[in-house]
Amino acid sequence: MTQFAAIASPFSCVQIANGGVAWNGQDDSRNDNQRKIVCFFMDGGLSQIDSFDPKPDAPARIRGEFGAINTSAKGVYFSEIWPRLASVADRMTVIRSIRHRHNEHGFALRCMRTLQNNAGRQTPSLGSVVQWQSQSAMPVYVGLNDALDYSGALGANFRPFSLQGPVGKRITAGRSNGNGSEINARLNLLSQLETASTVAQRDIRSQTLIQQQERIGEILRSPVFQRMLNISSVSAETKTRYGATSIGEQVLLARNAVNEGMKFTIVNIPGWDMHTNLFAQCRQKVAAVDSAIAAFVEDLDACGQLESTIVLVMTEFGRSPVIEGTGRGHCPQAMSVLAMGGPVPRGHVLGDTGPNGNESIDIRHEPDDLLASLYKWLQLEWEIMLPGENARLNTAGTVISELEPG
Repeated sequence: MTQFAAIASPFSCVQIANGGVAWNGQDDSRNDNQRKIVCFFMDGGLSQIDSFDPKPDAPARIRGEFGAINTSAKGVYFSEIWPRLASVADRMTVIRSIRHRHNEHGFALRCMRTLQNNAGRQTPSLGSVVQWQSQSAMPVYVGLNDALDYSGALGANFRPFSLQGPVGKRITAGRSNGNGSEINARLNLLSQLETASTVAQRDIRSQTLIQQQERIGEILRSPVFQRMLNISSVSAETKTRYGATSIGEQVLLARNAVNEGMKFTIVNIPGWDMHTNLFAQCRQKVAAVDSAIAAFVEDLDACGQLESTIVLVMTEFGRSPVIEGTGRGHCPQAMSVLAMGGPVPRGHVLGDTGPNGNESIDIRHEPDDLLASLYKWLQLEWEIMLPGENARLNTAGTVISELEPG
């Protein structure tokens, strides 16, 4: 049996004094709730069988090329290509009971990003709701490598604020410096937009644009933003643990966001729609993600921040068990969600997808049930009207008893 030893974290713990965020020295938040969520979203549909729900006893056409390994949680197995997350499995619940009905990426993404099976265009994501209910004029919802807007009826002011600017750009030494060239470039562009807006007709739309530009300028100039973007002082040892990769750097920025009091951080990790060359792609892609997220969990746990932070690893749907050519198709009836922190039980598995991994067979939960659980833990209001909409925010879900806050 594989033995997992705890890895000592060299992370310098930074504790937030209160739930607010001191933008430019002023605490802008009206909510002293320190609870936070960090979501690592595996965009494209991560295969449950090739990650956190392997089927070593299934036929080769189902189990695939990867073996199963023991984890630090008794009786829990992961695919062999995820050894670092396997080493922290004793700090998580592996949720195998989530399922929904959407087999197409667009609908499935909206469903899992909002955690509502019946989500429409006006349905806001949980992060947008957190930003809205924080009553903060400045961001408490931030994103990395995330171009999609699921703010719904709340509007674009409640989408995640992008820490890195344009999606897909790799962080460079200049960009990761709190006084770096990337910040200056963004400020220069903003200045040009502000100049152009002064000659524009001052109607409602232009006024809204001007207000957005002023807000962005305040963010970019703030000490909070510059500290979040700064990883230049991170030790070589820590960078090695997270990995000298773009995903490693993004997860380090997510760690900074937690330290600066951001209430919802999403890291979008694309590239999991593997209809072809699945096993080769996984061998190429998984190691960087595995190392970075595991290091992040270790650091939060070492500092005691995991108690006030729920960490999620999610995707829009799982993959069909039977290998089709060199890949797997879509499977919304089965997926794996990793949950760590807050009230989440440690070393636990919720649900069973049977011998073949094609659907949850004992306990079944809708995405709405996970949303209800997170709403309750975050102490959010949910029986309220959406602004400008004849619709309530409330979810149809029921709190999952295993995730019930104590």
